[in-house]
Amino acid sequence: MTFKSPQNVQFYNITATMDKHRLSSGNIRSLLQDKFGNIWIGNYSSGVEHVLKVLRLNIRFTYTKDDEKNIITI
Repeated sequence: MTFKSPQNVQFYNITATMDKHRLSSGNIRSLLQDKFGNIWIGNYSSGVEHVLKVLRLNIRFTYTKDDEKNIITI
């Protein structure tokens, strides 16, 4: 975790839309930045999203209730 003074922090407003390059849900429950600078977002009802820093690409891993192919634990 990196701590910065408030003067040096940048905030971004990312909204949930149907656009494939935006968040699928505004119900964020967890947020993680990995050692490569990629962002992992855990949503309450729509799964996990992986935002690739280098490619500026958003990949969604969705959860569908009663789907036998869901990953429950890793």
